[in-house]
Amino acid sequence: MDYLITYFIGSFMVALVCLWQIFMPAMELVKMVEKHHAVAGSIYGTFIAGVTFFLMCMILGPLMLVMLSKQRSFIKGFARGMLENKINY
Repeated sequence: MDYLITYFIGSFMVALVCLWQIFMPAMELVKMVEKHHAVAGSIYGTFIAGVTFFLMCMILGPLMLVMLSKQRSFIKGFARGMLENKINY
């Protein structure tokens, strides 16, 4: 039981770090490029997307450490996916 609690606390902390270090900068980048974006343009859209991102980070747990090690490329890909055809590949 102690291992499960430790895993949950570790996953929670990694998910918070991912939210702060990856999701928030990606949303800032999307806001700079497109002010009236459906998700990044409203506080409700950003909140719902943030909660979804946080829950996915909680589910995937330790795999998020790989995402944190490749932070810059993940932010670029995440912002590109949010903007779809606004940025040339």
